[in-house]
Amino acid sequence: MQDDRQDRGLSRADFEDAEAYALYLHQSGLEPDGAGEAVIGPAWSYVAGTGPAASLHRAIHGHTERQHAQAWAGWGETKGVRAAQFLAVYQAVAFANYRGWVLNTFVSVTWSTVGVTSDVAAAAATKRFLDLCRRHLRGLGLTPAFVWVVERGDTFGLHLHLLLHVPEMYGHAFRNWIPKGFATATRMKPVAIPGRDGERGVKTLDLRRPRVGETERQQVAEQWRVFRYLLKGLSPDLLVSAPDDRRAKLPAAQELGLSTRDQGIVTSKRVGVARELGTAAQTQHAAATGAKPCFVTDQGWREPDELYGDQYLQQGRSRTLLSALEI
Repeated sequence: MQDDRQDRGLSRADFEDAEAYALYLHQSGLEPDGAGEAVIGPAWSYVAGTGPAASLHRAIHGHTERQHAQAWAGWGETKGVRAAQFLAVYQAVAFANYRGWVLNTFVSVTWSTVGVTSDVAAAAATKRFLDLCRRHLRGLGLTPAFVWVVERGDTFGLHLHLLLHVPEMYGHAFRNWIPKGFATATRMKPVAIPGRDGERGVKTLDLRRPRVGETERQQVAEQWRVFRYLLKGLSPDLLVSAPDDRRAKLPAAQELGLSTRDQGIVTSKRVGVARELGTAAQTQHAAATGAKPCFVTDQGWREPDELYGDQYLQQGRSRTLLSALEI
């Protein structure tokens, strides 16, 4: 007999005990609302029970409604991308290239088109979508390699930009998965809203892949172009040391080759990188191989173009060749 629960949202009443319900919430990435319905977060309702799943849920989402709010909005309010965030994203992209992964696929998600307008709701939807994206890439046998930024635009509000590595042979499969993954993450279908009176339209999902026949060099150049677009929300008051005089300070955007624009106030996590590209992954890789990328951001640079080349790709290949010769 078919389980009619598949045709409707599940609630606490569908489970024998609190532990089974908490386990379902955790595995589905959902939260309980005041009526006991399991929904895409954020929502609040205390999850009772003494089992490990119930305890884990309270540890992650808070024991009280106030703790829950702090868990989702705990990243604090930011008016722009900070220096440390720029550095983390830059070095993550460079490390991806060092590993041989060009971030060649660009996805944008405009949350307002499906009614997700609050920072907390967008943060929850973003987390769920990225988790599913990670699983999909793993399912294809790929290492998840991506960076992302959340922005607040004047016209369409909160939106997510995601730059990731998808080899050409998996491009079609990833394109087909994107709307399905979004629907699973949000329980909503992506839409396209036409523009009016000369205004441009907007789609919930926008995906851009390399053009047919595009060379690796062209893909690397496009990767860094999109990277600079993602980081356009850099705080305009940031300064960096001048190349010839460390005591002199210059506008960071100018020295980094960024055309900055106000991307609004965001009260959730603003930027992020896949854990496979983070500092811990970089340290582990260096310990295992005895080598690591020579980041331009550590060595210093004189012109912005020195930051955005294929040097990390070449460094990784040189290291691979040397390792082969040492065998």
